[in-house]
Amino acid sequence: MCIRGPCRVDRGQAQEDADKMEESAKDGIKAVREMAAKMKRSRISTTPA
Repeated sequence: MCIRGPCRVDRGQAQEDADKMEESAKDGIKAVREMAAKMKRSRISTTPA
């Protein structure tokens, strides 16, 4: 199964997203889908922090 989050230009941001999605996976697929939707709605930073 593949659940896509938002596109990221920075590898660090992408890794943080992956970590959050993996953490959500402990609560089931619905939680992962909700996390992906939340990420897609959030503001995307284009400059590294």
